[in-house]
Amino acid sequence: MLEKEAAKLGRAAARTPDVHAADAFKYGFTTADSFGGSMLAADGIRFFSTVHYKNPDETGTTYSNASAIGITLTEENLEIGLLASQQQKDARGILANVNPRILLVPLALRKAAMIITGSDKRSDTGDNDINVYKGGALEVVVWPELGTSTSLGSGSNTAWFLLDKEIHEMMFQWRERPFLPEVEFDKKKLVYEYSVYARWEFGLVDWRGIWASKGNSAAYSS
Repeated sequence: MLEKEAAKLGRAAARTPDVHAADAFKYGFTTADSFGGSMLAADGIRFFSTVHYKNPDETGTTYSNASAIGITLTEENLEIGLLASQQQKDARGILANVNPRILLVPLALRKAAMIITGSDKRSDTGDNDINVYKGGALEVVVWPELGTSTSLGSGSNTAWFLLDKEIHEMMFQWRERPFLPEVEFDKKKLVYEYSVYARWEFGLVDWRGIWASKGNSAAYSS
């Protein structure tokens, strides 16, 4: 029994970083995460914004890595998101050569994402065009923690994201990996006490290489 309880604690500890790492996307349209921590990129702007600075010396010129109208996930809108990603520019104003290969979605969008990227023909159309996304052009990654039925905080069932894993600088790193201190026995309570300790951090070094949409068909400018 004690071994099973310890194993359950270990599994929970393994899931916990995943729960909190999802904050980077769940709260990327805001200024603070579920604990009130900063959700600003290195340029001092929200992770996903329509007004990122070109560079620290040219703040009058802004670029975007988010949909200004919250386009929903459809075959047509996926192409809009991909083109917007590919048109991202670097700090010099030159195309950054962004080429998203990951479509990140919550569980509620799993089916739509799989149909759009996996159908033989284009989805949501009567045309007989080929599906240009089929065959590995985009990898669909489903992250349940992004949705509304999450372990911590409120997520979204409509938001979706495009990532170029070679360029994006969404960062997660361990400060101290999880470890299980020695099990203690409380003689007064007659119970064994288990604990797991870990430290980590996440952030966005550079907004380029990621593009996002709230997917709620609502105007967004921030």
